[in-house]
Amino acid sequence: MPNEALLKRPTSSEGLWLATVAMADLLTTLYWVSQGQAREGNPFMAQALAAGVGPFITVKLLLTVPAILVLECYRSRRPDVVRRLQRLTLSAYLMAYSASLLAQSGRLTAILAGI
Repeated sequence: MPNEALLKRPTSSEGLWLATVAMADLLTTLYWVSQGQAREGNPFMAQALAAGVGPFITVKLLLTVPAILVLECYRSRRPDVVRRLQRLTLSAYLMAYSASLLAQSGRLTAILAGI
């Protein structure tokens, strides 16, 4: 039986932001791929998407939800460490997601050409 105090504790804002960005990534990927405007850049996730929308969503959730839950579980023991890890992860995810958005819009090529 899970610890009841753990179940009653609110999710951190960092955990909620990680979940939000992951779901935005999932939804925008599915939309743009279905419109022929993009392709999945991650080879592992591209294989999941090639198997279908269901497998893609399943793999995305299996990679995202447990990671967020583990960090949330350890937050009571090491709040500063977990907060830093969550923020680092969120920053890296946002940078990668932003780069993919720029690449999809064609602006990344223009930015890199100007360097």
